[in-house]
Amino acid sequence: MSKGKKLETFNTAYASYKKNSKEPLDKKTWINLLNGFAEYLMNCLTKGETIYLPEKLGAIQVIGKKLEPKVTDNGIEGLTINWGATHKLWRECQPCKQKKQKVYLFNEHSDGIRYRFMWSRTAMLMTNKYLYTYIPNRKSKKKLYEKILEGTEYQILEGRYAPYTRLKNKVGKYK
Repeated sequence: MSKGKKLETFNTAYASYKKNSKEPLDKKTWINLLNGFAEYLMNCLTKGETIYLPEKLGAIQVIGKKLEPKVTDNGIEGLTINWGATHKLWRECQPCKQKKQKVYLFNEHSDGIRYRFMWSRTAMLMTNKYLYTYIPNRKSKKKLYEKILEGTEYQILEGRYAPYTRLKNKVGKYK
């Protein structure tokens, strides 16, 4: 972990809960309760719902952005490199490794749209809000990936910075 950053987890939050509660639950029950609630929230997110956090702490949702790849002298810009396939290519083809050829992900299964979790902090009434981040765990990312492969569609960001989102109706391959 980076210097100066403190990671808050369910385990670390238990000490504070136990100190401030009159009749605290045991740690195992506490962890099971929070894990169950987190799983419920993740199910809501992957269904396309927006979760509004209490105390005006913003909202979490799944958003997508249409990829706009550009071919340049250095290769293709605007696409994610598939490092697993690239290393496999380099093991099998030495000239490709010397040329530093890369394999890219085109997201053809979602018509060139890259989806991710986003914590919107625009309405947050808090100083130094840029210091806080939301990083979903691998299980959550995998669940989102599976939902995308099933054909679930989410909100699409428009424009360069896309401060506002809108729902696009027909985003699939065949319109």
